[in-house]
Amino acid sequence: MSPTVTGQINALDAELLQFIDSPVEVLDDKLAIVPLGFAQSLYDTSSVDRVTLLLKRGSDPGAVRGVLARELKGAGLDVEMRTWTELSPFYTKTKKMFDVIFVVSFVIVFMIVVMSVVNTFTMARTREIGTLRALGVKRRRIMALFSLESLVLGGFGSLLGIGLTLLVIAVVGWQEPTWVPPQMARRVPLQIYLVPAYWMFSSVMLMLLSTLSAILPARKAARMPIPNALGYA
Repeated sequence: MSPTVTGQINALDAELLQFIDSPVEVLDDKLAIVPLGFAQSLYDTSSVDRVTLLLKRGSDPGAVRGVLARELKGAGLDVEMRTWTELSPFYTKTKKMFDVIFVVSFVIVFMIVVMSVVNTFTMARTREIGTLRALGVKRRRIMALFSLESLVLGGFGSLLGIGLTLLVIAVVGWQEPTWVPPQMARRVPLQIYLVPAYWMFSSVMLMLLSTLSAILPARKAARMPIPNALGYA
């Protein structure tokens, strides 16, 4: 039973084929999937209020939207088009929240890496740099040597991180854990995807960060008088 588009009450007989789990918990007792003809008869109309277009993976919604707008306008059809993100404010807000969380986490990791590298070079490597200076190694050579060492360590750390990530992905794929996301009515499998672009960006940033963090302490230690560097504690 439902009101028609003109406000009258209409009722039709229907055959229940199966129960379904709605994608959102609040729709569990409200969502019904029926044929288009049945819905038009129930609402006493031959029209539709919307057409949903499902794109292939990797398609650009903005580009498709522009092409459809030109084609529909050329055909004399005045329609309003909206993308999926515009129709899903909950998803947009949740994504923005997680973006903020990830940025804060990145800044924390950034500060930890910087302070660890600077502390290591300041406290543990000053005597080593003083020894190299006493052996006649030039300042530029010392800075280049320690910068290369930090770059190699950053690359090794990136490889170790990707190895641990692949191990976690393998364990998750083997255990197949499930969870119930917010606003969902059923459990869904937990899946972890490795995005190569993000991994490359993180690896490059880590190597650059470790290299830059080593340059300043090494430069400072290389400019110290040799006796002070040898006796630094």
